Amino acid sequence: MLLLRRLPDAIHRDPADHNPGPRCRRRGLPPPCQSPVLAPRTSDQNIPQTKSADRHANAHQHFELVSQGDLQTAQSLLSSTIAPEADRLLKETEKHIHRLELKERKLIADSELLETRIANSLKKSGAPGGNAGQKHAATVPTPGPNEDEAMNVEKLKKLKAQRQRLAYAVERLELEKRQKEMQLKKNMSYGA
Repeated sequence: MLLLRRLPDAIHRDPADHNPGPRCRRRGLPPPCQSPVLAPRTSDQNIPQTKSADRHANAHQHFELVSQGDLQTAQSLLSSTIAPEADRLLKETEKHIHRLELKERKLIADSELLETRIANSLKKSGAPGGNAGQKHAATVPTPGPNEDEAMNVEKLKKLKAQRQRLAYAVERLELEKRQKEMQLKKNMSYGA
């Protein structure tokens, strides 16, 4: 597989008098027929011209071919630099997801605890003979049952909203993790 690479503008010449042979000899490279580095020539009748090559030649843009070995070397270098960074990002993402899962579990437990407390307070306020609760209420001033219930309902709403936000964040992070894994696999397959 060969890849076209654009040469710097300093090398651009008129395609009519373009002759890569002397340039290759000046650089100490083998003649063009043996070299993997070639530039498109408009005067050569042995090479079939395509519209793309004609357009590039007419625009005074010169390209050189990159050999398979150079391409593989570049891909392996790229994959060796990308792989550790991708692994680090995946580990950080997994840690963050784990932290969010722990937060979600804690919030779920807190909301369930608040729900049971609300249910118990409703039962106590509606049940006859709840003297023990009234005796404790007389010693420690607390808000009335309606105010306490309203505060608990507000807390419950806030916790549910926070739980939904965390669930959304976990889903988003899992999606990002899958996308990064797919990108890593894609990059690694190019290097192989």
